[in-house]
Amino acid sequence: MLARQYIKLRSDLLVTVRPEWPPEDAKRAYARRGKEYLELAKKELLGRSPRIYVCSGLLYLAEINLTWLFPPGMLRLRCEEALNRLEKLQGTGDVTWLLRNLRDTRHMEDKRWLRAALADASEYFSEQDARLLMDDDLQVTRLRSLLWYVGTALVLLVLAVPYVTTGLGQGIPGWPVVHLSQVWLTQVVSALAVSAVGAVGGIFSGLISTRDSSTTLDEYRTSMLKLALKPLVGAVASMTLYLLLSWQILTGVKVTNGGTFLLVGFLAGFSERYFLRLLQASSEDDADREKRRRNELISTMSVSSLPSSREGQQLLFDGEPDEHPTALAPAAAAPTEVGASGESAAADGFASTAPTEAGAPDGSATADGASAE
Repeated sequence: MLARQYIKLRSDLLVTVRPEWPPEDAKRAYARRGKEYLELAKKELLGRSPRIYVCSGLLYLAEINLTWLFPPGMLRLRCEEALNRLEKLQGTGDVTWLLRNLRDTRHMEDKRWLRAALADASEYFSEQDARLLMDDDLQVTRLRSLLWYVGTALVLLVLAVPYVTTGLGQGIPGWPVVHLSQVWLTQVVSALAVSAVGAVGGIFSGLISTRDSSTTLDEYRTSMLKLALKPLVGAVASMTLYLLLSWQILTGVKVTNGGTFLLVGFLAGFSERYFLRLLQASSEDDADREKRRRNELISTMSVSSLPSSREGQQLLFDGEPDEHPTALAPAAAAPTEVGASGESAAADGFASTAPTEAGAPDGSATADGASAE
C-alpha cells in the first residue's frame, strides 16, 4: 500500500511541476519540500525493515504539499475522488464534517479554501491507511514470532525424544524401521521421520488452501507467513502425537504396527482439527470416567435409605407427645356448624380457625373460641 501511494504521489509531482515557475514562486518551495519527503519515504521503503509510521507520515506530508500545487482541473478531480471515498465511509462525525466542508468550498471562487478542505480529507485518509498498515504490520510481527516459537518447540521435542521413549519399539511390529548403533539415535531418527511426514501433510494442506483462495497486495505478507507456519505446526503436532502414542495413552487410536505412527503423523500435519480432536477425545474420556464415579457415589446415598416423613415425625415426637403439638396441626380445618365446631376442636386438641355460618349469633363465635382455648 505504501509503495502504491508513493508511486501515485511521485507521478502527481512530475505532472504538477511547471518549468516556467519563477524561482521566487511559493509553488517551487512546495514542490521542493514534497520532493524531499518523497525521497526520504523511498529510502525508508527500500530498507530491510521499513518503519510504517515514518513512511506513512512522510507520504502524508508530501501529499499535503502537492495539494497546494494542483492546477484547477486536477484539483477538481482530486476533490471528486475524495468526495466519493468519504461517501463510502459515512457514519462518523469526522466524515460528515469533511463531506460538508468539501461541498461548501467546491464552488467558492477562492480555491485556497478548497485546497485546505482537500488537505483535511487527505489527513483523514492518511490516518485510516496508517491504522490499516499498522494492523497488518502487527499481524506480520506476531506471525514471525510464532515461527520462532514453533521452531523452538520442535527442537525441544526432538531433544526430549530419547528420554520419554526409552522402550519404544517393543511389541510394535515393523517399528523402528532401521536400528542404528545407539538406541537413542534410533529414537531420534524415528521421531524426525514422523515429524517430516507431518510437515509434508502441512505443506499439502497449504497447497490445497492456496489453490482455492486468492490474496491481495495488503494481505500478501500475512498469507505467506501463514503458509510457512503450516509445515512447522504439522511437524510439532505429529511429533507430539508420536510421543503420546508411544505410551499408548491416547484413546481411539491403537498402534498395531509402525505404519500407524506415519498415518497419524500425516493426518495431524494435514488437519489441525484431527490433532485437536484426538486430544479432546482423550480429555473427554477422563471427564466421563470422573462423572461416572461421581454418579456411583451419589447413587449410594439414594433417597430410599432415608426414613419417610411419617416415620420421621413419629421418631421426632416419641416420648414427647405434648411438646409442640401444633407442629403437626393441619393447615386448615373444614367449616362446621356453630356450637359444635369449638367442642370438636377442643376434643381433638387442635385450634379451630373455621369461619362461622351466616346468620349465627354474634356471641357464638367468641364462645367457640373460648372453649377451644
